[in-house]
Order: sequence, then structure tokens, then C-alpha cells
Amino acid sequence: MEFGIPSQTLRDRISGEIDPDDFGRETPFLEEEELGLVEITAVKARLGYGV
Repeated sequence: MEFGIPSQTLRDRISGEIDPDDFGRETPFLEEEELGLVEITAVKARLGYGV
């Protein structure tokens, strides 16, 4: 309830009806683009900038 996850979703995950490695929708970014965003965000965090 605290995180807004439906109880049926949790039951399905625990029972194995939903693959725990399946996170839903695909990312709109290519893998290289996503890694670039992660790297840029990490650099900005080290420099003290917020996201």
C-alpha cells in the first residue's frame, strides 16, 4: 500500500506467474544512450548537481 503496488501484482510475482526479471515496457533508449545518461548523471552527482 505504501508504494502503490496492487496486491494482486505482488501475489502474482510471489507465485511465479510473473517473471521477476520482466520489468514491463522497453526503454525508449538504445543501450548505448542509456549508459551515456547513467554516466552523465553520475558525473553531475559527483559534482554536486541535482537531477
